[in-house]
Amino acid sequence: MFNQQDQILIDNFVRELSDNVGRKFNDDIDFIILYGSAARGEFVKGASDIDLLIQTKSDGNVEEIKNYATEIFWKLDEKYGTEFQKVCAKEAKTGVEKVFKSIESKTPLFAPLFVYGPNDLDWVNGKVLKKGVALGANLFASQYSVFLNFKRDGKVYWGRDITREIKVQGTGWEKLKGILIPQYFSIVSLIMWPFPVLWKKGVKYAIKAVLYDVDAVLIYLDRIEKSKLEDKIKIFKDETYSEKLGVFLKEYVRMVSRFKKDLLPKQAGIINESLGYKINGFKGGRLKALFYILRVIKFVHVSNLIAVFSLK
Repeated sequence: MFNQQDQILIDNFVRELSDNVGRKFNDDIDFIILYGSAARGEFVKGASDIDLLIQTKSDGNVEEIKNYATEIFWKLDEKYGTEFQKVCAKEAKTGVEKVFKSIESKTPLFAPLFVYGPNDLDWVNGKVLKKGVALGANLFASQYSVFLNFKRDGKVYWGRDITREIKVQGTGWEKLKGILIPQYFSIVSLIMWPFPVLWKKGVKYAIKAVLYDVDAVLIYLDRIEKSKLEDKIKIFKDETYSEKLGVFLKEYVRMVSRFKKDLLPKQAGIINESLGYKINGFKGGRLKALFYILRVIKFVHVSNLIAVFSLK
């Protein structure tokens, strides 16, 4: 499904970055770990972001290591042609772009890499402890989903294998926060659509919403035992098909209008469509983008509704 050359490319990229940072700060680096789609073999050049984390052995040189690693990151982006400037927060030309870039640069979803000190993360219990970050993580981010991602898919390029120490347990609240994230993405994609300089990025947010939702729903339902994307899509389709909701929607539509189209989202269809856009790029104008974004919003919210309220 995914281009093998892209997987080799990102592996070489991360390996060289890790070697550069590791050799320069050898005694100060605890470990460097890659997670997310790039670690799972789902990296797409020019479309995928990267999830890379460096943990130091002391707090004193966190900023120095971060600045050096970020500088090396962008140099290697040019060397390898990974095209991270298209998806990671770097620069903006217009005022509205600067606003979104500023927000993105402060989140682990779009920043190129993160550097943490030895006491900033509780790896065993899956908690963010860093001041200024912990409050937001507790309120909005699903720490369980993030640390489970580290545990299942994390790939260590330097230092000790931290994945062996993770024993995180998911609470209902943490799982619920996880399925809210794709909803945020889908809504933000719609907010971006009216702006000529942002609508294409809005499509990327919508694609991300769909692909994040697959994992988020399966984690919520404790059905994340499979790691291959094809297997996860199949389980997701089975778990989010609702005869009850389908009957209700059809009856409701029949009562209030003559519109008889089935409103139940066609899960596998929009997932495969989104994968196609991620791998091959979105081919179409703003109107097509709007209809796609609206379908994504419906897909994410209805599939989450089915999962949360057990409407199967």
